[in-house]
Amino acid sequence: MSQPTPYSRQFDFTDWSATRPSDQQPGTSLDAELNAVKVTLDAVLANLVQIQRDDGALKNSAVTLDTLATDVLTTLGSGQGWTPRGAWVTATAYEMGDVVAEDGSTYVATVAHTSGTFSTDEAADKWVPIFGAVASGSIADGAVTTAKIADGAVTTAKLGFTSLTLSGSFSAQGGFADGQKFNGNAGIGATPPTWSAFKALSLGSSGNFIAGSSGTTLALGVNAYYDGTDWRRPTDLTASTKFLADSTTFLWSFAAAGAAGGVATFADRMRLTQNSFGGGMLDLYGAAGVLAIRLDTSGTITSTGTYSTTTLNAANMYVHSDGSFMRSTSSLRFKDVLEPVADEWAYKILDAEGIFYKSLCAADNPDWTYYGFGAETIAQLDPRWVFWRTTDEAGEPLAEPVADGVQYERMVVALQHIAKREKARADEAEARLNAIEARLAAAGIA
Repeated sequence: MSQPTPYSRQFDFTDWSATRPSDQQPGTSLDAELNAVKVTLDAVLANLVQIQRDDGALKNSAVTLDTLATDVLTTLGSGQGWTPRGAWVTATAYEMGDVVAEDGSTYVATVAHTSGTFSTDEAADKWVPIFGAVASGSIADGAVTTAKIADGAVTTAKLGFTSLTLSGSFSAQGGFADGQKFNGNAGIGATPPTWSAFKALSLGSSGNFIAGSSGTTLALGVNAYYDGTDWRRPTDLTASTKFLADSTTFLWSFAAAGAAGGVATFADRMRLTQNSFGGGMLDLYGAAGVLAIRLDTSGTITSTGTYSTTTLNAANMYVHSDGSFMRSTSSLRFKDVLEPVADEWAYKILDAEGIFYKSLCAADNPDWTYYGFGAETIAQLDPRWVFWRTTDEAGEPLAEPVADGVQYERMVVALQHIAKREKARADEAEARLNAIEARLAAAGIA
């Protein structure tokens, strides 16, 4: 860091007062002078931080070998035989009492040796710290604070341990930089599992995040943990839930309550897959793991429970051409402009041509035969007797609606109207016939 910018006064306020005793001091000049003072003062404070701790003492590592004069080093080593050697260099012969600088700290050689790797030599007690480093041993409680450690000062190379236990709480502000990680299992408010094939983060007494060693599986167990072979309950007599995700599947499972430490037998409740893989895109399960609802990759919904639950009521569900489900209703609450059925509309049904055919639909038996009407021909008689498709199979809007299905139930209205008309005619014909027979009988004509 460079030295602070010296303050240099640019305006003579005494001269101003002498020549203009009745005028106020110029504000712009005052601001300029104060700003210049602030620049110098800020730089002084910034430099002071580099050498002074918050408690007023000299900052750790502020004094290094290269900052000490030779006579100071000689004085410090008086009676000890210390010899300044500058920066530490590998493959160099050192004598006992040689003083070197290494990674911001100052060390003295305890024995004569030829240097190899500094960390190895230090571990062998060939070097002991003088300035800027802490010798092995205990550290007083509360001695290590954020004020004592500069940003980035502690790297993985500086750590001489593979595990760390913290009592109380631990907070990582800002996350971990690249290359910084936990290589074992971690626990928050709990002791984490120790199995090596899986990495785990334990949360409190019942939550466990588990990741497979291959990195393709992630699971969350609620009152459940994985011991490498089985899922088990960490607490007693509480039901367990498991959420598992891998590269193709998301699975939600449930296990009944049981004793702590016992194997939890999970039954699937929901399975979501990337594609079919022999199953549906979304599967929902009922009791005993029985498939209840399936939504496959084509958008088809299957519900075995719905099919097996029967009723004698008439159908009242409508599937729109966009795939949405609707309740079909005949209530007058949803009808307007009520008019009686006209003969010209009803009798059009007699122009419909029935057909006998085989089905091309994938879900139908191709060998079976059916009879009915064609939607396109019925639409020409009356467009209100057909379902109209407004989107194609991909769900894209069609330029023009397409007749897609016959609304056979609508034809009942026309047939009922025709039946009433024909019954009236039959009744009228019967009445006329009865009148003729009566007149013939009166005339004595048998």
